Amino acid sequence: MNQEPRLTDPATVAKPNLVTSLGIMLLLGSVFALLWGVLFASTVVLLLWPGTYFSFTLAIIAGIKAWKLLSHDAATTSPPKIVAFLQIVNFVMVLDFVNLALGITILLLLNSPDLKRYFGKSPTSGEPKSALPQAAAETKP
Repeated sequence: MNQEPRLTDPATVAKPNLVTSLGIMLLLGSVFALLWGVLFASTVVLLLWPGTYFSFTLAIIAGIKAWKLLSHDAATTSPPKIVAFLQIVNFVMVLDFVNLALGITILLLLNSPDLKRYFGKSPTSGEPKSALPQAAAETKP
């Protein structure tokens, strides 16, 4: 039972400040999604609009992801790329401009070499670090 060592062991890798920034942006987006959901749910007509329920769902998902990123073992979680896409979709559903700006900002920040390195990806290729030596070994004759 020989296990490979984790490349992003939380005990050995210092958490970059950008990870905390991502967590705060997700938490802020969660609060605004909840506010938009309550705003849309306060009218009877908009209870029938699916964007209301999408906004509530985004608030829960973004809150959970923010909690994971703000914890001590943030390196064990995946980057919040899907949640950022959901924030942009929330703009389409309920015209949430705050989540649109936060989703685009998060997607841009995820291209940072520090964040790619922290979440276990190579800054140049975007592939997991563990796959790079294996791919190089396969190409040798």
